Amino acid sequence: MLETVQQRELGYSLPVHWAWVLVAGLAMTWLVFHVYLRERGPGSKKTRWLLSLLRSLTCLLVLLASMNWHVVNKRFRKPELMLIFDQSQSLQHLDGLEDSPGILENLARRKWDRPNRLNILKAELLERSALLEQLGKQFRLTAYGVGETVRPLPFSQPSGLVDQLEAEAGQSRIDQLTSRLIRQSAGNPPEAILLFSDGLDSGNPKFQSSIRAAQAIGVPIHPVGLGSMTPARDLLIENVQANPKVFIEDLVEFRVAVAASGFAGKTARIEIVDVEAGEKLLEQEIKLTSDQYRNLVRCRLRMKRAGKRKLRIRAARLEGEFDTGNNQQEFTVEVMGDPIKVLLAASYPSREFHYLKQFLGRESRPRPGEPVEFARNRIELHTHLQQADIEYANVDRHAIQLFPVTKKQLFEYDVILFCDLKPNWAGDVAGGLGQNELAHLQTFVEDHGGGLAVIAGPRFTPSAYSRSSLAELLPIGLDKLTSPAGENLEQAFPIRRTGPGRAFLPMEIGTDDDEIQYSGFPGPFWFASSSELKASARVLAELDHNGRPLPAIVVHNVGNGSVLYHAFPATWRWRYRTNELYFGRYWSQMIQYLASRKLTRGEKGILLETDRKQYFRDEPVMLIARLSDRSTVADQDLRVKIENRSGFQRILPIRSVSQNQGSFSAELNQLSPGEYEAFLTNDPEVSTRFSISGSSRENIRQPLNEVGLQNLARKSGGTYCRIHQFAKVQDSLPGNRLIEIGGEPPWVFWQQWELATLFGSLILFLLTAEWWVRKRSSML
Repeated sequence: MLETVQQRELGYSLPVHWAWVLVAGLAMTWLVFHVYLRERGPGSKKTRWLLSLLRSLTCLLVLLASMNWHVVNKRFRKPELMLIFDQSQSLQHLDGLEDSPGILENLARRKWDRPNRLNILKAELLERSALLEQLGKQFRLTAYGVGETVRPLPFSQPSGLVDQLEAEAGQSRIDQLTSRLIRQSAGNPPEAILLFSDGLDSGNPKFQSSIRAAQAIGVPIHPVGLGSMTPARDLLIENVQANPKVFIEDLVEFRVAVAASGFAGKTARIEIVDVEAGEKLLEQEIKLTSDQYRNLVRCRLRMKRAGKRKLRIRAARLEGEFDTGNNQQEFTVEVMGDPIKVLLAASYPSREFHYLKQFLGRESRPRPGEPVEFARNRIELHTHLQQADIEYANVDRHAIQLFPVTKKQLFEYDVILFCDLKPNWAGDVAGGLGQNELAHLQTFVEDHGGGLAVIAGPRFTPSAYSRSSLAELLPIGLDKLTSPAGENLEQAFPIRRTGPGRAFLPMEIGTDDDEIQYSGFPGPFWFASSSELKASARVLAELDHNGRPLPAIVVHNVGNGSVLYHAFPATWRWRYRTNELYFGRYWSQMIQYLASRKLTRGEKGILLETDRKQYFRDEPVMLIARLSDRSTVADQDLRVKIENRSGFQRILPIRSVSQNQGSFSAELNQLSPGEYEAFLTNDPEVSTRFSISGSSRENIRQPLNEVGLQNLARKSGGTYCRIHQFAKVQDSLPGNRLIEIGGEPPWVFWQQWELATLFGSLILFLLTAEWWVRKRSSML
């Protein structure tokens, strides 16, 4: 309801200008005095002055009566002052504070912990509530919230207005919506507009539409800037990634996305805590190299207890940090303590076979001088030695008489360590591996998802298998094998890690305090390698031969499983003066990597996900499919359907990232804002959800757009101030000017008989008084 002010005004109406009435009155008065003072008769001069005064008053009363006096009841309204409040998500950002103690004290009184732009605005409005009340007496206040749409904000008290302020809009359309409000008020424009905003407009940060609309109707805009140009000092954990299922004693890598602002040169501390046990598992320091730091920190941790572990990854609070609510995230890891079944098979008892058998077959009990992590053996070992007597299996608890001849027997194992085994076509001695066993081994890897480690040997492996199915499993080609001969057998060939090897987690065998350089280990005297690599092969370590590098340790995925190739049978030499620490750790981690299919066996063979769950306008969406069991989904069937609630649908294929890696991806562009679901066309249960905001990355902190707001004020005729200068805003506003909006019919004096009688009686009284004075003075 429009608040009005009523005022009564006395008025008159004349056919001529009031100046002529004044001239006529003065002329009449002069004439009366001129005639009466010169009149003949016995009257004294004093009497003549009195008579002149009485007649002049009579004439003036008659003249005033002819002016048609009336009283008008007029209605007025206060001039409108429009308050426009930015309600976009950018008001949730933290900034550097000019008056930190004062602002924080003000927020503390309101029990608001976060000194973001919105809370500072609310606190300042409540602190200046007297100013708002004064403006309410001077103007008619109307308030609107603008973000993605315009929202009226009705209020009667400042606290009622503050309660309605929010910062939830995903898109800032301040310029467009402000110009719309100005155009809608063109017939009854406000006196001025107060715009409370950080100036971050998704469409036009120069406010050109608002400037044109304000200039068209002459309305000044007074922007009040929220935020600052400098970022708040903040440290946050943006995201955490790790394998959700691991083996006990596995080395797990947590990829922690850390961002920090305002802490250049400081040191942050990242901690991983077991939530249930309350135990700190890891503490790692990182150097914050810039004021806008963003990096992926890799934290590596051995999981020493089985079960579902709820972990909290947190960054310790730094001095001067306002917001600690974003300093942590939780991640659940399922640690499996099931034993890994390993078959170690060789033709003859080489040193590699002997020391692998000794380490992998050890009892689960602590032994003097042995690393603590080896106190519990998680490997259930069987061994097969082709040259052993048949009675050997009866006296060795690990030995079996024959290499598994059926798929069922072979599939009981998780990992096969294939040393220098003899095939049945090599020589006349029976007992070698036949084509059936090798075909089963291929099925074991490709379909069952088993792990295979092939360790080269000088007698048979891999050269004797160049025309067998084993050659199809190996990551190297066997047509051009290279091996040292003659005097070269007296020379050791040191190995070194490659770039992919440094990124391959099972190759990390150092302690928390040192990084192991494989070049420091005793190198092999013999090897069998080839520069011919399969497309999916990753060379983890290499050696030099005649001036050119050759693969020494190579891994790749084949179907559902993984194959590791060792070009040398001499890792046992790594035990020298290390008490099996690095030798044992290397093979433990490699075996757990090769057995990783065991972690997901029995689950769906494919996982569909996106690289993030929340995207912003114009950002690409990366769809990722990870196959743990390629037998469940054929490559040609990897087609994904994307749909949303509004009826949008799209089907697209997702392409393999690299051959036989079991990882596929596709990129989506130009999706409209909304909630989406993506699922496999042939298996809708394999799905993922993501959303796209209409915002142009409103959640990324941007500084106050002070230049844009100052330009808006200057070109519209207003003034710009910051929120902490809000008390001065009254000086910039127009003065108090009521606007007439109508009134009631005039109340005319002479239409009222009472006033007409009174006025006539007064004239008659003056005439009678003049007659009486003349009679007393004998002037009649």
